[in-house]
Amino acid sequence: MKIFTKTLIASALLSSVTMANAASLQADATVTAKVVEPARLTLSFTPGADISLNDKNGIDEGVKFGQLSLKGYKSGTAFADVDFTDTYGNSASIVLQNVDGNLDNGKFNAYIKYNDKFMFVNGDSADEGDHGGGVIEGAMSDAGEKFDLVTAEHYADGTVRPGTYSAVVTAVVKNQ
Repeated sequence: MKIFTKTLIASALLSSVTMANAASLQADATVTAKVVEPARLTLSFTPGADISLNDKNGIDEGVKFGQLSLKGYKSGTAFADVDFTDTYGNSASIVLQNVDGNLDNGKFNAYIKYNDKFMFVNGDSADEGDHGGGVIEGAMSDAGEKFDLVTAEHYADGTVRPGTYSAVVTAVVKNQ
């Protein structure tokens, strides 16, 4: 029994020595994740100067009458990723309809431009022909961009009469 007791005591001592020598290592890492809100696109209109009838009782091409402000898109969004649309769907321009209740007063077209270059409207840009300008390359500012609204063409005598004209414009931004 003495041998068995000595063996048992020796085994217990060896186990505790082994456990004391088995060092534990520890390392920590801080894990972070940023959760962002989805893009909240906003489009707003700021009116500019009124459009005056010319001496022939019409309106001239290229008259600036307001600005659209676009904000809330992802960083790095290209100008080419933006397409403005309206209910008429005319190629390259929006259509403003008289809202004074007198349908005789008609409508007129307008371009949306950035630094005298044409933006895509209803899937097309007026960048060819005698319009000049050209499609804008590169990324838009992360802070937002402003786009000019200008009359798209000359309207002859009496085609556009005095009154209030309006259009619902939508900005569609791809790759968001």
